[in-house]
Amino acid sequence: MARLARLLPLLVPLLVRPIQFKRLKRNTVTEFRISKKDIRSGSAIVWTRCLGLIAALALAVQLSGCGSVLSRKTMDQVDPKLSPDTVLNNPKAFIGQTVLVGGTILSAENLQEGTLVEVLAYPTDRRGEPQLSEPALGRFLLLYPGYLDTLIYEQGRRIVAAGRIIGERVTEAGETSRAFPLLHPVEIKLLSEYDTGPRFGIGLGFGFGF
Repeated sequence: MARLARLLPLLVPLLVRPIQFKRLKRNTVTEFRISKKDIRSGSAIVWTRCLGLIAALALAVQLSGCGSVLSRKTMDQVDPKLSPDTVLNNPKAFIGQTVLVGGTILSAENLQEGTLVEVLAYPTDRRGEPQLSEPALGRFLLLYPGYLDTLIYEQGRRIVAAGRIIGERVTEAGETSRAFPLLHPVEIKLLSEYDTGPRFGIGLGFGFGF
């Protein structure tokens, strides 16, 4: 959007500059005449400005689509040098830092302490959306301190979250147990199943977003 703000001053004169008419003086009376050439020229100018306006709007839409899935306030808390795979190797070394995680939900469970969402993380693009065509990185646990509807946070849903690392938690599956990074979510967004835009989200401390 900052790029758009710099371009608008260049586009505005093309859109608002008035059409120049010929000014003729006859005795003491000033007359304005518009020839066929002026009309054709004026039409060309109008069309040019219309095309400029369309281009400006298209640019605005394009630039707005380049923003992050999560809010700017949340992204300001995320360490851009801290990748999910680095956290997976040693979660305790990064306690207190905030990491961006995008992937698919494996499970969601309502507990007395909140809702525990297990996420299979993937590499993310510049907007933060998970790239499911890439190999998975590993699992993260999001402990949301409240109730989340597990029918909405269902298995397979794409999710993007920024979370503060608070340690790790051991989960058991049959006779095996594994420890996964445990995050306190700052903001969570579920992504649509049909497009790449966000559809439902919750931001802790920043209200609710739909």
